[in-house]
Amino acid sequence: MSLAVFTSPSTPERGARMDEWLGAGGSGWCHVRLPPIHPESFDVEWNDAAEGRLAPVRVLNRTSRARLITMQPPWGRLDRDAEGGIGSAHKVACTMYHVLALECFAARCHPCVAHARFAAVFEDDAVFVPGTSPGTAAGFPALAAAAAAAAFDAHGVNKLHLAVQKVKAEGRNGSPNACTRLLETTSFAGGARLLRCPKFSDSHAYVIEHSQAVRVVTAYRLLLERDGRASGECVNPWYGDGCATDPGVLAAYFKQCDQLKGRRRSNGSCRGALLASAGDTWSLRHEKKQKYRVGLASTGTNVNVYPAIVRLRAAVSNETFLAEARRAGHALAGRGARSQ
Repeated sequence: MSLAVFTSPSTPERGARMDEWLGAGGSGWCHVRLPPIHPESFDVEWNDAAEGRLAPVRVLNRTSRARLITMQPPWGRLDRDAEGGIGSAHKVACTMYHVLALECFAARCHPCVAHARFAAVFEDDAVFVPGTSPGTAAGFPALAAAAAAAAFDAHGVNKLHLAVQKVKAEGRNGSPNACTRLLETTSFAGGARLLRCPKFSDSHAYVIEHSQAVRVVTAYRLLLERDGRASGECVNPWYGDGCATDPGVLAAYFKQCDQLKGRRRSNGSCRGALLASAGDTWSLRHEKKQKYRVGLASTGTNVNVYPAIVRLRAAVSNETFLAEARRAGHALAGRGARSQ
């Protein structure tokens, strides 16, 4: 039985590199190749002139003008990470790849996912590393499928992370964020381990259960319908126990839903685990030396920020305005909390 995998290489070179190691898996993969997705495919608007300076940021399809993302104040983490989230054009494109892949899986739009219980989503910088990744590239699809089934069936996981970084080392100084919980007492092929890791960054490759993909897509569309004002109507399906926030645009977008705590997290939230190699805390490496997407070539330079975001970043540098934007965001969240 093959494992469905979504990819969308941003360049022919990256596509060839992915094909090389995925090809070793042969029929173990059922490959869904989506078209390349680049920053030039989108426009980003902050219409402060017409809607005031607390206007939302909206991502639009450049051709159809369809609205794809609405971000109400305070617009994610622009004040703390000007290059992250919606402040980075290649991350907007990366986000839309994840959305398209999950929409396809949720709707079972391809023969590879017509009856699949779970599917893998790989960014184009994820790579199998012989000697470090568990097992072999040929056996990796079967390994990922077996680990996902064990995590989902025995531990209630709905998202298994494969390519992560900055995981707290096991038992380091007794840190509460240390990745210390081994979900399975026996290892998988190649010494792979299932870990419950409460804190780590990035998730450039993961296996997600179909029901969770449906929850993500449902919340995504509800936020679009409500123009980012759906607190009290949706549960954050992206972040939760053992789940990465990456890509950051989706993390900020879904914060406009409610973040459940404690036992209530099981009602729609992400429940994650990590597939680690015998000697490291990842099973696939992602190449950090190269950005996932190229810059905005349409500008004539290698600029990686949409013009509207340049203006907004300048505005949030004013502490008074930033405080006003944060109050507006808290007010939206507060209305949702009161409605429950």
